[in-house]
Amino acid sequence: IDVLVIVSGADNTPITVLNENNFLPVLDGFPLEPTSFAGITEDAPLSVAATIDWSGSLDEFKPLITQSAEIFIDTLADTDTAAIYRFGAEIDANKQEFVVADATGKDLLKDALYLDFAGQLNPTDIWSAADYASTQTAKQTNPNRAVILLSDGNNNAVGGSSLQNLIDDAIAEDISVFTLGFGDIVSAPLEELAQETGGLYYEDPDAQALNEIYQSIVAVLTNRYEFSITLPQPDTESQLTIVVRDDQGNE
Repeated sequence: IDVLVIVSGADNTPITVLNENNFLPVLDGFPLEPTSFAGITEDAPLSVAATIDWSGSLDEFKPLITQSAEIFIDTLADTDTAAIYRFGAEIDANKQEFVVADATGKDLLKDALYLDFAGQLNPTDIWSAADYASTQTAKQTNPNRAVILLSDGNNNAVGGSSLQNLIDDAIAEDISVFTLGFGDIVSAPLEELAQETGGLYYEDPDAQALNEIYQSIVAVLTNRYEFSITLPQPDTESQLTIVVRDDQGNE
């Protein structure tokens, strides 16, 4: 199987100086050796869906979110693709599906941040919206694919996708979900979602921090380690853990 691994420091900046000796795949408690190690997938094209909670509880944060999202859009390379999904009880009918982030695409993405929201805002169905974003992102062919979810984590809709369904779908689709908490945050599900899908969680950022976070997310996604592992029993359900150690043996 092919494995992509994100390694970041305490400040969530990517660590890009590791080699194959720093990685130990462990299958059900037994160590394996990588069969090949390609190293960093540096500057590989990115596909990202910005999935933004547009419910009333985040009204005071919407100017900050939209302004910083514009800056994020400008950081995308012309070979990247991106989408904008605002949501409340449902995803905005004026959503911008994935487009190539060239000059024309960037304009479309920015416009989608300011269009009138077309749909019902409350109650907030976070997990269904993020699940939709994950599914749409999985259809992209760029090697680095992610969802950025901005929300307070308060999913108060009845029915729809559950958090566990979202996590299972994102893992199956190889989508990392990065979560940014705003307002009166219910942090536990946002942290769990990021951790389980290989993303990162950020809490209550201000304008400067939010811009740095977006840059960090792009840097992390475009600097992933890639290697292959031969499984002894490929058709058997197992748990694979990647242990990362520095040159002094610290995990």
